Amino acid sequence: MRLSNIHSSLLGIAVFLTATLILWKPGTNPKETRSPVDEAKRGVFFAAARSQTRVAAAGEHGRILYSTDKGKTWVRGRTPFDVPLTGIYLLNDRLGWAVGYDGVILKTRDGGASWACVKKPLPQNPPLFAVWFKDKNTGLAVGADSMVYRTVDGGIHWNAAKMEVQSHLYSIAETDDGQLWIAGENHTLYHSPDLGIHWQKIEPPFTGSFFGSLPLPDHKLMTFGLRGRISLWDTSGLLKSKKETDENLLAGVRLQDGRIILVGQRGRVLIGQDDKGWLFRSMKISPEEDIGAVVEVTDALIFTGEFGILRIPKSDMGI
Repeated sequence: MRLSNIHSSLLGIAVFLTATLILWKPGTNPKETRSPVDEAKRGVFFAAARSQTRVAAAGEHGRILYSTDKGKTWVRGRTPFDVPLTGIYLLNDRLGWAVGYDGVILKTRDGGASWACVKKPLPQNPPLFAVWFKDKNTGLAVGADSMVYRTVDGGIHWNAAKMEVQSHLYSIAETDDGQLWIAGENHTLYHSPDLGIHWQKIEPPFTGSFFGSLPLPDHKLMTFGLRGRISLWDTSGLLKSKKETDENLLAGVRLQDGRIILVGQRGRVLIGQDDKGWLFRSMKISPEEDIGAVVEVTDALIFTGEFGILRIPKSDMGI
């Protein structure tokens, strides 16, 4: 099953792994020349996050890897369960949370070296796809079946709520006006002025699913998802929207220089051409494997997906 299938069904998870990287010349699409992947980075990784000095990736079999040298080498963190982990968030170099199937929520206090359970996995619990924290106490986790969990004590206790529309919820983002946003399938989009206590629904003028979102300057939010549609929002509603590619877009990052990178199905990468977040050039870093996440380090981008973990220098991508 492809990474993108997580966003369209709950039937299973990818179990056949690839042990290859894609190499290419700077400024060109990648060649189909393959070389072995570092053994530690084998497998499927669904999510990635970074703090000031650390990067972490979460994936199948409850695995979390972390790096302290900008993704050049990786260490496996100790996790208590083998359920797939589909979301991860690092508040700083010490504190972080990860979520996954069966509603599991894990917490680290040592930068990813060890993870403790703060919400046990139970087969009857819907999977969680994203987690976010405002500070060491207040955070949210969202997932399948419209479920939203909120904590105000760092994850010791979680209050569960269900959104009014039946939907799988895939992303959480905070814009610079303090609005918290949740996006999901079936054109589900909510925002909250009070960190998740109350929610207001936005009704998009089109159908589709949002697999990810990014906060932009001037109180704006970008969503991306099904069949490559990208949309720009504020609390008044839709500002503009366009289709950029045929592949589903699954994740993204806003770079330090303001440009945006979006990634998705079949190795698709969209690279922002300016800091407006609306002009892109397109390339592939893999002929078939889905990309689940992307994060920026000083001189490189780190991608996670069906191929494992891939670090590509920015210069090789023309950035």
